[in-house]
Amino acid sequence: MRFSEINRKSLWASAADQLRENIENGTLDAGEKLPSERDLCSQFGISRISLREALRALSQECYISIQSGRGAYVLPAPDRRRKVLDHWIDSDRQSAQKTFELRQIFEPGVAALVATRATPALLTELEDTIAAMNHPDGSVDDIIEADGAFHQLLGENTGNDLIGALVQFAMSATGAERRITLGSWAGIERAMKGHRQILDAIRQGNPEAAERAMRDHLEDAIAYSAPAG
Repeated sequence: MRFSEINRKSLWASAADQLRENIENGTLDAGEKLPSERDLCSQFGISRISLREALRALSQECYISIQSGRGAYVLPAPDRRRKVLDHWIDSDRQSAQKTFELRQIFEPGVAALVATRATPALLTELEDTIAAMNHPDGSVDDIIEADGAFHQLLGENTGNDLIGALVQFAMSATGAERRITLGSWAGIERAMKGHRQILDAIRQGNPEAAERAMRDHLEDAIAYSAPAG
């Protein structure tokens, strides 16, 4: 593996671009350790300061993990996506509200897509998550887990791992709000009703109805979790 000496203009950005490209095209595999700083500086024809700026940028973009005393390692694509979302969730106080808005945009489409490709096994799994919520004396944590499992199953069965990652972290980012919506039996019944309507539409193979049911479900959850007044 060789890198090209780069133009003197925007040294660190050009180095980052080459490394990023090699990660994205698979030349640098997930888990692989990058060459030493000395080797990279020699190949790129740049200073150690410029190289470290490039590595810092790639670390912030979650392409690599810099481990003190060990070097830099390429992150797997799913980890990269999760770390990007983790960083956004941790750094934004309004992330829950924004995540609900994000969910309103993409989850109805997820439900519609799954309605065109659901298998009997998936229908059974979705049914099981609703049954797991149907326990008036169950713990809030168990109810939240079952609620999240319903949405995550939908994301995982789109055939798109990025959508699956988005759903997974949407569940994490709205954890506090879901404790409100699922903190009472009335709230749990509302959620189960929404899940049941989504599942019925998916079982019928009706993407339009599934999309509409998911949109109604999310709008209901937002309204139910909104502070009074």
